[in-house]
Amino acid sequence: MDIQVITGDVTSQTVDAVLVSVFESAVNLEGPTEVLDRALDGAISDLIRDGEIKGARGEISLIHTLGKIAPKRVIVVGLGSQQAFNLDTLRYVGGESARFLKKLRVGECLSAIQGPLDGRFTVGQESQAVVEGFLLGLYKFTEHKSDKSSEDAKIRGFGFIHPDQSKVAEIEHGVSTGRVMAGAARMARDMVNQPANWMTPTKMAEISDQLARDHGVDLTIFDKQECEEMGMGAYLGVAKGSEEEPKFIVLSYKGDPGNPANNVGIIGKGITFDSGGISLKPAPGMAAMKGNMAGGAAAIASMKAIAQ
Repeated sequence: MDIQVITGDVTSQTVDAVLVSVFESAVNLEGPTEVLDRALDGAISDLIRDGEIKGARGEISLIHTLGKIAPKRVIVVGLGSQQAFNLDTLRYVGGESARFLKKLRVGECLSAIQGPLDGRFTVGQESQAVVEGFLLGLYKFTEHKSDKSSEDAKIRGFGFIHPDQSKVAEIEHGVSTGRVMAGAARMARDMVNQPANWMTPTKMAEISDQLARDHGVDLTIFDKQECEEMGMGAYLGVAKGSEEEPKFIVLSYKGDPGNPANNVGIIGKGITFDSGGISLKPAPGMAAMKGNMAGGAAAIASMKAIAQ
């Protein structure tokens, strides 16, 4: 999906929808929300007075502009209490907005969502959070489905509009970082959602190998014999529960080798199916046991994000 950052008059953008935000119990509208309210003859403030728009966290209200301005729709999202506002609020409303827009079959939209204008967060941090929420809100695992018709309604373009040209570079950096973070989370989700007969230790090793090649990450994979030589008895004891050969994966990114004090280690459990205690587990819970490698997936995806 293309994500652009533009400046200009929010009322003159030829898009299917513009996203703006309001806080709970808002008395005065600010920024692009206030600009759009004036252009729509007070439609937003009227709905607030009538109690239809309350500004609750995640609340979404749709206003059709009926040709009064260039955007076809204005979508007002609630941010909840201004005192409790944080970046997770923006991730949450980003995801809720994405799903709502997809349901409406909106092709192109712009976000003018903003947090409190009190310096708590930069526009770069806010745009990053919205992008993370938006892209993760559209996530769906359909790889093994023969009917992918539900994916036909796709949002073709998403972007940010801001009145200040000097903020564009900061917003673009936030967008770039948000894409990396969301991409890593989607990678981990894809791995966890795969069935256990597909996401084997060998497959996890192959994914790690591709990551290392693509992003300049060092990779070491210890096989069964090497693990035996190192005396990894507990690890090998677990691996005996499968005919699959174990793969002990080590990824290393050395972005600042001259400063070893800032080293970070990430350890993730990568058991691709937890068959332990199978006689004690109720049948309905067995399907979830493929998620026992979620820690390993998160560690691998984290290395991708760090390298990027």
